[in-house]
Amino acid sequence: MLGEKLETLAKKYDKIVLIFSRFDQLSKEFDNQFLSNIQSLTIIAPGKIVLIFTSVKPLTEISSEPLSGGNLNFFSENLYFKPYSEKDLKKLLTIEPFRATSDHLIKLSGGHYQLLQILRRSQKQQNLLLDQFVKLQLKGLIDYLDYSQRKQLQNIALGKKITEVDERLLGVGMVKNLKLKIKNLEFDLFTPLLTEYIKTNLPVKLPVKGS
Repeated sequence: MLGEKLETLAKKYDKIVLIFSRFDQLSKEFDNQFLSNIQSLTIIAPGKIVLIFTSVKPLTEISSEPLSGGNLNFFSENLYFKPYSEKDLKKLLTIEPFRATSDHLIKLSGGHYQLLQILRRSQKQQNLLLDQFVKLQLKGLIDYLDYSQRKQLQNIALGKKITEVDERLLGVGMVKNLKLKIKNLEFDLFTPLLTEYIKTNLPVKLPVKGS
């Protein structure tokens, strides 16, 4: 039925775009046949049908086994969505003109719209990291990362000098490549709140108990 609808639309329009939002949530369905079936949709009208998938993690990290044979070219290009610029974020806030937002909170959000909404509503303005919802948001950002990526964030938060950062961390804007080096460091996290969150949630190493 979907194929018939696409054929009909292809006769009417020059380009058809199918967007699969949060494709990672279908990870339990991933196998060779599932991905092949989706990819076969483009064959209905070659050159006219474009597939776009949004995901919190690359497909290779979610389930790499189905990516074999003809599915190797399943994703042709990765595009990352970075946080808003301060200018664009202020324009977006004009949708809610009744709720004033300080420049301080806008800067603290680092351009992350959902984080900004939580900061605006927080009752812990003097210490935002005491707000459980702020901590949940920051935790959520880190939970999608692998060990290596988390370790890189930790090193940056602790002010350790690193010369290379994971492409995804830079791509999604979680890590900023500084134009001007600060204290001989080339990278920084997108918000100081994340820096403080990582510092305060480092694993505590207890001393070895004496006999």
